[in-house]
Amino acid sequence: MKRLAALCAFALIGCTPPPDTAALAPPDPAATPEELFVVTQQRIPIFEMSFEEDRRVAPRHARLTVSIPPTHTLGSIEWHDSPVPDTARHFAVTDIERFPDADEMTQAIAAQDGDTIFLFVHGYNMTTSEAVYRFAQTAHDFELPQARVAFSWASAGLPPAYIYDRDSVLFARDAFVSLLIDLAEDTGRDINLMAHSMGSVLVMESLRQLRLMGRDDVIDRIDIVTLMSPDIDPDVFRAQARVIGELPQPFVILSSQTDRALRLSSVLAGGRERVGAISSAEDVAGLGIIYIDFTSLADGRNMDHMVPVTSPDAIRLLRQMANPETVNQTDFGAFLVADADGISFAR
Repeated sequence: MKRLAALCAFALIGCTPPPDTAALAPPDPAATPEELFVVTQQRIPIFEMSFEEDRRVAPRHARLTVSIPPTHTLGSIEWHDSPVPDTARHFAVTDIERFPDADEMTQAIAAQDGDTIFLFVHGYNMTTSEAVYRFAQTAHDFELPQARVAFSWASAGLPPAYIYDRDSVLFARDAFVSLLIDLAEDTGRDINLMAHSMGSVLVMESLRQLRLMGRDDVIDRIDIVTLMSPDIDPDVFRAQARVIGELPQPFVILSSQTDRALRLSSVLAGGRERVGAISSAEDVAGLGIIYIDFTSLADGRNMDHMVPVTSPDAIRLLRQMANPETVNQTDFGAFLVADADGISFAR
């Protein structure tokens, strides 16, 4: 009965979902443009409005400019409610360039200034449109430098399709591994990886696959890994980490004990906790992980499943953590659960 109730609850998540399609609109001079590269196994709705195959073996590649309105609120996506967004009030795509293959895209990335790539992997029940807008919002709110790349695996974009999405993550492993190899080899840049929810499974499985392939050179290019609300069984996570060996450093997990999506996932898994909402720091002890709990900053938005990028207070705190000028001026002890040297349980 609990599992049936959880399935019903998943079916109710987002019963009034955001639009499925990111839309083109003319730029507004007061808006802020955010450029992203997109690699997707889903259709790109800006190109075609009809459905094709639901899982693409060969991903599509594009560069998009997403316009952030001047009225933007920290942590929010201002979705449009009309066919053509008003870029003075809504997120919108103002420019798009399609690449014929991965080589063309990596050349464009290599031509940009900087020495780091920020690579985002979305979670369960997220279309390419929402993944693009969410990463644009994150890049804007955290002032991430270019280059930014979003990998969009073939989520069904439907709340009841939880099992379908888990299968799609496994389907995406080869494509994501190929992307990591291409970025490492063709750009010569370090990679900062950020994954949300079920996308964390894809990251861990891909790191495991790279290690088994003997591609230590690619793993060495990964500078930071951040898993936000990872929807992974702790035993599976430890098994993946065991094969990967030394994890990229720093390796950060961002969590919330009020994460209702992970609670539902736990019920579907027979009561097994998820790494993104563990009750004991021992589950990640000895793995060289920094585990941060943002429960006290949760504000109820998005089922508390994306607190680090949707809560204005959490965003401000993370920006302080990342800023060399403020990192030593703020007490982060209340949020630290486990540090890279062992257990420091502090909820």
